[in-house]
Amino acid sequence: MLLASESKLKNTGNATETARKPRYRQIIDVLHRQIVNGQYSDDQKLPSENQLMSMFGVSRVTIRNALRSLCDEGLLESMHGKGYFVIQPKIVLDLERLSGLGTTATLQGHEVTSKVVGTIERPASKIVSKMLNLDRAELIFELSRIHSLNGKPFLFQLSCFPLALGKRLYRENLESTDLMAILENDLHIKFCEAEVDIEVSSANQDLSKRLFVPEGTSMVLLTRTVKTAEGLPFIFERLYGRSDVCRFTARSLNKLRTSRA
Repeated sequence: MLLASESKLKNTGNATETARKPRYRQIIDVLHRQIVNGQYSDDQKLPSENQLMSMFGVSRVTIRNALRSLCDEGLLESMHGKGYFVIQPKIVLDLERLSGLGTTATLQGHEVTSKVVGTIERPASKIVSKMLNLDRAELIFELSRIHSLNGKPFLFQLSCFPLALGKRLYRENLESTDLMAILENDLHIKFCEAEVDIEVSSANQDLSKRLFVPEGTSMVLLTRTVKTAEGLPFIFERLYGRSDVCRFTARSLNKLRTSRA
C-alpha cells in the first residue's frame, strides 16, 4: 500500500518553511508522521526505493538518506535483499535526566497523551512512608495515570506525594501538562536527584486491562524516589511500561584513581 506521495510533501505544514528544508528532510517528515500515526503497521514493509523515488520525484541517494535517518531514529529496520520494515516506535528514557514523559517524547518526535485514572487520599503504606520520610499511616495523595504513545497505552504510572503537595497538584491540569513542568514552573519546586530501581516484571490482570496487553506480558518496572534540591523526598512512584515500547539509557563513568608517590 503506497501512502506517501509528492503532493503530501507540498502540503506538509507551512509551505514556505517546508520549501526551505532539504528534500530528504521533507521525505523524513512525511514518512515519520505516517509511521507514528499508525498508517504503517508494525513489521509492515515500506514501498521499494524505486517506488519511493517515483512517488517523491527524487533521486535514489535522497531516498536512501531519508531511510537511513529513519533507521537511526529507530523507526525502520533495513533487511538486506528484502527492503525496509517498520519498527514499533520506542520511548527512550534517559535515567540521568529528571524530565517528564511528555517533554521526553516531544524531543524524540513522538506524541504522548496522559489520562488520569485515579486520585485518592490514603494512609501511606510501610514502603511509601519510609521512602517519603513520613509517619506510618500518614495520609498521602496517590495519582494514577495511563500514558499512550500515538494513541496506544504503553505505561501505567502510580505516583505518591505528601498530602499537602498532592492537594496543590489536584488543582492542576495533570492530563495536558507535563508533571515535572508543573512541579518546577507552577509550584516552584526545585528537584535535583532521584533514586531509581529497574526490574523486569509481567502484566497482572489489572495491568493487562489498563494497557490492553495479554496477562503475563513482559513489562519494565521502574521505581523512583525524587528529591528536592535540599535532599527531601517528595515523590515516590512506580512506572510499569511495556518492554517493547520503553527503553532506558544511562551513562557509566569509570573514575580513575591517582596514587601519590
